[in-house]
Order: sequence, then structure tokens, then C-alpha cells
Amino acid sequence: MPLPLIIAPAGPRFRNRSRTQAEQGTVLANAAFGAASYLLPANLLGAVLRCTATTGACVTMQTANLPLVIEGLAIVGPGTGTSTGLLTGSNANPTDGLFLQRTTIANFSTGWQATNLQNSEARNLRIRGAHTCLLMPTALGSQSTVDYFFNANLESCDTVGADVGTAGAGASSIHFDGGLVAMGGTTGSGTAIGIRCTDCDVSSVRHMYFQNFLPAGTSGGYDIDFEGTFASSNNTIAENRGSSNDNSHNGILLNGCVGCNVRGNRWLAGRFTIGPNAYNVDVDANGFSAITVANNSSFPATVRFIRPEGPDVAPYNVTMNAGVTAYKGATLANDGLPYQVAAVNALGLSTAVAPTTLFTPATAGISAYRIQAYLAVSNALCTGGTITLTITYNDGATAKTLTATTASCGLGSAALIPSTFISQQTGVPIQYSTTFTGVTGSPLYEVIIALERLEQ
Repeated sequence: MPLPLIIAPAGPRFRNRSRTQAEQGTVLANAAFGAASYLLPANLLGAVLRCTATTGACVTMQTANLPLVIEGLAIVGPGTGTSTGLLTGSNANPTDGLFLQRTTIANFSTGWQATNLQNSEARNLRIRGAHTCLLMPTALGSQSTVDYFFNANLESCDTVGADVGTAGAGASSIHFDGGLVAMGGTTGSGTAIGIRCTDCDVSSVRHMYFQNFLPAGTSGGYDIDFEGTFASSNNTIAENRGSSNDNSHNGILLNGCVGCNVRGNRWLAGRFTIGPNAYNVDVDANGFSAITVANNSSFPATVRFIRPEGPDVAPYNVTMNAGVTAYKGATLANDGLPYQVAAVNALGLSTAVAPTTLFTPATAGISAYRIQAYLAVSNALCTGGTITLTITYNDGATAKTLTATTASCGLGSAALIPSTFISQQTGVPIQYSTTFTGVTGSPLYEVIIALERLEQ
């Protein structure tokens, strides 16, 4: 087994010491992704390796299974071009057992490209001023696996903070725990994705803080994005925080995640989207300005909200584009459960209501509904006559009517259309109206109607 390669700053703990020092007094101007401040001593740790080439890689370490220790090193690039700061591993040669600590990589197009990274650990890693701060591409047979990133600082990444995995290949057991991801580039003008995992399994993003420099009203990319259909499963997104400017910004996106767990996350004003290829997802005690469940894939749209997500937990507006297939183990028919498609809650009415559309079915064919209605006189100023409530519908054969008439127009007088099963033709409106017959005085009354769809 080869001896480990150690790159470290000068200090008493190393017998043979070496140090590469940055040129004194050299400052680079801001470029497409770099920042001059990343050359200041306050932003650098330990020994400094400065690379001025705008192409290629500054540091390349691709020997197979080379035990590698990097500690207390700063790798600083030109702030323009296409160069990479640190290049480790390849599809043919994995990097196995890397330990990286207190290392800064700044002002490269790609900060660190880690290919085929195995059983490795990075602590207090800083990658700043890049298009992509951390890139972990994969191929079948050379996927990265069992890698841990503790307290990572990925800052001013104007495309992606950390881009893990490749569609159809993926990565396994990649874990980010603690740290900062700041998107939007050095000027705040770019749009970016925070951490993207493509076809990852048994991976996690925990305890991260996502800082968004995008202007208010700019949607940008998602702070956390899990994608894929190949092997995206059993991932955990837990106890992260986001500072999105407003709810047009995107917090978490699951566009491919099977059996994943999303819990304890809080975004000041961001949305959570569960998209295609995400099912058997557990969601618990999160805080977002909005949530969208839009699973339109061929997979079952099973998303479990373990804790009832009410206003005291998270003020969600929920959109679901698929029905409920089972309840307590029992298979359900059609869309699963009855759901309300229209309602009227009109108070303080004083005149008759002309025919008004309650709901018009858009689904082709004939649909089944359940309707109920209530009318009540709410003051004592009506001195005579009656008020009638009418519901009209069409079952595809003929137009039909449901009616209820008050006994008299006096305080407390009421009329009821009890819960009734109706069939309605598509494209034809269900309507309601009220009629005054011999009414005298100045009545006030209320109308309450509920319409539920049972099948389509």
C-alpha cells in the first residue's frame, strides 16, 4: 500500500516541511466568477498555492487509490477562464480515503472536481468564487460513494454550489452536514442551484444554511434539488434553513426521490415542490411559504405528511394533481375520496339571486356529484311571502331541478336541500338561484351551498 501524500502548511507537527507562498501585493480584479477579496490573507488558510493559468487544473491527483491528506492549504485561481482548482480521481482511477481539512479553493471556474471519490471526508472546506464550486460527476462502475462533507462553505457559486452525480449513474451515501451555501455569484446577478443530487441514494443534506443573493422576485434555481429516475432513493433532507427573499424563490425540489424523508426544514419565504418520480415521500414539520405536489409521472403519487401540516406548523397551500388510491389499507375507486369543488357562503342577501354558475365540469363524459344547500332568513323585517332556493343541473338526458322553499319570510325561517346525488354532463354548468314570491318588507337572508365530486 503506498504511503499517503500529505499537503500541509509549515508547522512543528511535520518533520519535512514545505510551503508555497502567494506573491505579495498581488490583487486580481473581479472577473466572471472570481473576487479579489479571496486573495486577502483573512480569506486564506495555511500555505497558499496560486495558479494563473485560465485552462486545465491547478492541482491534479489522479493516481488510483492514492491515500491523500490535504490540510491547511489555499488554492487560488485567476478568476476567469475555464480552469479547475483541484482535480482528484477519474473514472478509471478512484480516490479512496481522502482526508481534506481547513482548505480553501477560490477563483476557479470549477473549484473542486472530485470524480470517483470513495470513503473520503472533507472538513471546513471553503470553495468560493466559481461557476460550480464542487463537481462530482459519475459513470456506471465508477460512482462516488461513502463521502462526508462537514461544515462546507460554498460561496459565490453562480451555477451550482455542489453538483453530485450524473443521470443514469448516480452516487451513493454522499452526505453534507453543516455549513453555508451562498448562491447568486459575487454580484448577486446570477441564478444558481445550491446542492443538486442526481440519481443519488442513501444520501443526505442536513443542518445547512442557504443564503440567497438574488433580487426579490427572482425565482432562480432551487436551494436543494434531488433529481433522477435511475437510483434516487432513501435520501434525507433535514433541519436545513434558507433565507430566500420571497416566495417566488425555490427552496426544495424533489424531481426524483423514492422513500425520501424531508423534515424540520425552514425557509423564510421559499417553496417546496414534489415533482415527477417522487413517491413514498415522508414530509414532517417543515416551514415554507407554499408547497406543490405535482407528481404527474407514471409512479404512484404517494406522499405522506406525517404530522398534520396546519398553520401552527407550516402554512402550506397544497396542490395535488393525482387522486388518493388507498385509505387505511383499503383500495379506493375513482379519485379516492370525495372532494369539494364549489361552495357558496353568501350572507346579508336582500334581493333575489339570478341564475349563477356554481360549477362547470371539464372532465369528458358524465360525472357524479353530491350537493346540499341551506337558506335562512336572518332578520325580522320581512313581513310576508316566501323565498325559494333552486339548483339546476343536467344529467346528459334532460335538465333537472332541485328546490327548497321557506315556510314563510320571517326571522329564523329556513329551507333545506338535503344531501342529494346528482349526475352532471361535462361542459354544462350547475347553477343556483333564489326567487321571491309575494315578499314584503325588507328581508335579509343567507345561502350556503356545498358541491362535492364523487367520481369522474
